Amino acid sequence: MPSAYFLAQSQKVEVLILSLPILICTVLLLYLAESRSQMRCGSYIKDQIEASVSAQVDSFIGWEMWLQEKPVGKEIER
Repeated sequence: MPSAYFLAQSQKVEVLILSLPILICTVLLLYLAESRSQMRCGSYIKDQIEASVSAQVDSFIGWEMWLQEKPVGKEIER
């Protein structure tokens, strides 16, 4: 976004300067939508796939279950 602001100032395009807040909000909403989609995928993997596999295989711990069991203070990102 700084490059768009620089371009708008150097080319004297005020419309681009005025539209930057809308552009930034749009990019932010797209990022949040993608993040939420990934969270839903992880939830599906944990609830559907890992649950069915762990019912068939003894002592199976999948990725999402493993992340959930780790203490919060560890250096693992959730």
